[in-house]
Amino acid sequence: MDLKELVSLSPAIKELIDKISNISQEIMSHNWAEANAGNLSLNISQEMNELKETNSEWYLVTRTRSRYREMVQDPISSLILIQLQANQEKCYPAEAKPTSEWSSHRRLQQYFLEVGRKDRVIIHCHPSNTILLSQLPFYPNKIRINKMLAEALPELPIYLPSGVGTAFYAPPGSEALATNSLESIGDSKALIWQSHGLLCTGKDLDEALDYMEIVEKAAELAIRKLFLTQLRF
Repeated sequence: MDLKELVSLSPAIKELIDKISNISQEIMSHNWAEANAGNLSLNISQEMNELKETNSEWYLVTRTRSRYREMVQDPISSLILIQLQANQEKCYPAEAKPTSEWSSHRRLQQYFLEVGRKDRVIIHCHPSNTILLSQLPFYPNKIRINKMLAEALPELPIYLPSGVGTAFYAPPGSEALATNSLESIGDSKALIWQSHGLLCTGKDLDEALDYMEIVEKAAELAIRKLFLTQLRF
């Protein structure tokens, strides 16, 4: 199954892939994706099952070692199509491999389906201020972190009423990271991976990116406020 063929057959899938290119440009403009940092997954089961008359879960996922900057110009070459059916996983093209953090994406995507969340997009990247915030000594205190973020940017609780989830450090791409993510996400649509980055979810790509921008702006302001309050004027 070829992604280029799918794009030619499905205007809906073409629109999604074009949007991935646009979102990748925004991520690069924020400097949130050094080298091949970051990844995304998008549940396209509805579009695929209408097209192929199957009863599977289908995901567009970034390929291993792909770069957001490459997805700006050529998203198809940086993506892989994954079919899940009866706990069996097939990749298209068969020789391609998904991002090393697909295990985290997969477990969260299936959790959303199990609990009836409408989120079908997961975006992960490396915003500097959020990473720095997660390295401060009081990071384990989720209540304090969320209080700092809400005080720094009062709009944050409006967009993210369930707050921001905080996962403890685990090696990138590991099963421990997938487990930490599943245990920490709760109802949150934003999850900090300690010393690693930020993961945001949404019903579409724009919504997930909105939450990424909001959390990172709040983290930037919170860190500046923390620094300035330590100074003596």
